[in-house]
Amino acid sequence: MLGQWVVRVLLVLTAALPQNSEKYPTTPMEVVRLYCDFDLKTGRISTANFAKLPPLVTWEEEPGWDTVIIVSSFKILSAKQSQDSAVVTVKWDVLGHAEGENVTKGQKSEVIDYQLKLAKGLWKIDAPVIPPHVSLPTLRAFVLSQFQREPKRQALWIGSLDVLAKAVISAPTSDQCSFPTGLSDEISRKYPSTRLIRLTDLDEYDRKLFRKDHGNRCPGIVRVNFYGDGKPTWALVLISGESSKQKAELVVARQLTDGWETRLLETTDGTPVVWREGPGKYEGMSEPNVIQAKNPVIVFCGYGSWAILYAWTDKEIVKTWISD
Repeated sequence: MLGQWVVRVLLVLTAALPQNSEKYPTTPMEVVRLYCDFDLKTGRISTANFAKLPPLVTWEEEPGWDTVIIVSSFKILSAKQSQDSAVVTVKWDVLGHAEGENVTKGQKSEVIDYQLKLAKGLWKIDAPVIPPHVSLPTLRAFVLSQFQREPKRQALWIGSLDVLAKAVISAPTSDQCSFPTGLSDEISRKYPSTRLIRLTDLDEYDRKLFRKDHGNRCPGIVRVNFYGDGKPTWALVLISGESSKQKAELVVARQLTDGWETRLLETTDGTPVVWREGPGKYEGMSEPNVIQAKNPVIVFCGYGSWAILYAWTDKEIVKTWISD
């Protein structure tokens, strides 16, 4: 049964891979696209593999990588070019990472700015030199071909990759913790390596408290007419890092005619949640002690510890502690 899951996920991920170009690319965007495509489908996993890379980079060798980033796809977000330098921004869809046979699941978006320079009339990537970003099928094929003399290690590695493959293909297609159309790329650019907080991030007690009042709604995103203008507006809790080093950021994002406007309202640690409340009079424990809100408000809450209410006054955002 697991083998069937693996075959399905490999087919899905391989279908998303872009095709290589046969000629040396003439623009910074084409250089980065070919470089990322190579990493995705061949991988700079070994010295031998790096030697197969077309001459797209300024460095001649790479360190022996202990970590490999496992990805499903990439997307070029933007390209900026001057006379002899350029920056191409790419978003990678990360599934997890592997440190040898130890494979860790961690789905997120990673945004990287590739720095290029013009060398003898050809665009070359000059930085950053980062660990390989390879697809799951690529890494699996590499392990099968390169570790035949270490059958126990190979079996452990393949087993770990197959577990990741099953987790990816089994993930629900409809995720309540998802960004509205267009916002994901903006968040990835402005708040890299972050993701929305989910019910599974909460401990059992906090999860019960949230579900009691909000059901199975996502604790990391809520639509709210915060500014009172009817424009699509969302309050987000973005988390990054792990365990004791985890950081949480409260962001309000509003869709305007020319794109998204975002504001960072609060930064803290732990796993806080967000929800909205209606217009009305709110009494707080800090200045201002009373807020008369004519629009819906945002509540940012760390269960068992604190809660902060935010309101828009037509001129500025005000906040007050409603629990301590």
